[in-house]
Amino acid sequence: IALKLGCSEEEKESEIKGVIVMKEKRSMMRSLRHLFSLFCVMICCALVSGTTYPESERVVFPPRIERAVEMATKKHPIPAKYVFAMILVENDQFDPYLRSETQDSGITQINDANLGDFRSAGFENVFNVEENVEFGTMRLKWAYDKYQDWHKAFMVYNMGEGRAQKL
Repeated sequence: IALKLGCSEEEKESEIKGVIVMKEKRSMMRSLRHLFSLFCVMICCALVSGTTYPESERVVFPPRIERAVEMATKKHPIPAKYVFAMILVENDQFDPYLRSETQDSGITQINDANLGDFRSAGFENVFNVEENVEFGTMRLKWAYDKYQDWHKAFMVYNMGEGRAQKL
């Protein structure tokens, strides 16, 4: 905090309080963004949970992604509808080469912080649809196995465990 020279104690205190309020507002906005992401995941889960919709409202996944989800959920048993929901939230354009501003890559938006785990699990190319979907499925299953709650698992997947625990 840069304070003006020669200002009164009241002015200093007021300026410090203003900085604290701004930090609190930023923190609250981050939390709201994360809660909105979680809300989107829950809506996607509801959309793919067996409810019947008119043909015009259904999401059609590219066949390669459907096959990748099928294979990944056979190796790492979780309901495929949750993997499809995760993909809808993370990469609704189904672009295998998508790279976000937050250093997330591919169909399931694997964060750079997880690339060490990605490679140690035997995967090589984060932009390969099959590898990306399988690793995303593994991460989602890991989060579910740890927390035994799909809402928490999606929150951990989307935000990372450290940030999710702060909420």
